[in-house]
Amino acid sequence: KIAQEIGLGNRTNTILQSAFFKISQVIPYDLAVEQMKKFIKKSYGKKGENIVSMNYAAVDAGSDVIKLEIPEEWKDIVIEEKEDKRNIPEFIKKIVEPMLAQKGNDLPVSAFKGYEDGTFPAGTTEYEKRGIAVNVPHWNPVNCIQCNSCSTVCPHAAIRPVVMNEKEMDGAPLSMISTAIKIPKPFVGMGYRMQVSVLDCTGCGNCIDICPAKEKALVMKPVLGLLCIPDRVVEECAALLKTAETVVFFKI
Repeated sequence: KIAQEIGLGNRTNTILQSAFFKISQVIPYDLAVEQMKKFIKKSYGKKGENIVSMNYAAVDAGSDVIKLEIPEEWKDIVIEEKEDKRNIPEFIKKIVEPMLAQKGNDLPVSAFKGYEDGTFPAGTTEYEKRGIAVNVPHWNPVNCIQCNSCSTVCPHAAIRPVVMNEKEMDGAPLSMISTAIKIPKPFVGMGYRMQVSVLDCTGCGNCIDICPAKEKALVMKPVLGLLCIPDRVVEECAALLKTAETVVFFKI
């Protein structure tokens, strides 16, 4: 938020660097600010005074830190282990999740029996929803020309076109907004939706850059406003992605 208000987009490194020196006091903070601004001028001076000023503002903003008091009783919290009743593959449960929790070194050699050549099963990202994007694309069906370019360019396959027949549209949740397919002719009369998986999105903005519509069919919005989309919508779209109609349409 601070970086965006300054005009730096998602570039937070200068703000965080300033905050680090303010909190740690490894060197006098005034000296740290002086040196940071000196190197900002050296690095960005040729790009114009506006870029330099924004980075100066980032340094100053980093000093506005707030101390959060941690309740004393937190040290006595007991974490109770609960029975894992999730219906997920053993590979995810016994290998992937410990690795994601930075406990990969604790895994015994026997855990990798059957995977000695280093290969992993495909589709493991289905079980790793990081939710790292602050802003994610929001689809506007009115502006969309249904070119699928956004889905093609997404490096994480976090945005995909979905095709629905009349029965599927009737049974879809009310929040699962779709529009009529324009082309090709065999699909006319069916429903079309561009579904974004906000928890898989990294917020890179490639989809918006590639959108050729006169008025962009995708706009970046805060992720918190889009997390209210019911899980059923995402699940329905995930199932529809495997239908023959969607596969053929995407190839076209």
